Amino acid sequence: KPSQVAEGFDPGTRRSLVLRGLGPFDAMLADRARALQVELEAAFGMGHVAPADIEVEVVAHGDGGFYGPHIDTFTGDDHVHGDRRRLTLVYYVHRT
Repeated sequence: KPSQVAEGFDPGTRRSLVLRGLGPFDAMLADRARALQVELEAAFGMGHVAPADIEVEVVAHGDGGFYGPHIDTFTGDDHVHGDRRRLTLVYYVHRT
């Protein structure tokens, strides 16, 4: 499906396709993220907070695709209570 950005953001920020629901790969990638969490929190000087949820998705940026500069956390008036995303792990896979 076409990727979207949060409501109120310029749709010119992102052009890509997203796939959620990766079958057995969901658990495999979530388990790997959990295994890295404590080490990454320590490396970034963060206290440990158990994740409420781990989001797994595959995003494809074809020819001309992009995701402009952005941050994955919101503060101040943009903060949503209960939204606690703290770490984002990105695996880049290239055809060649």
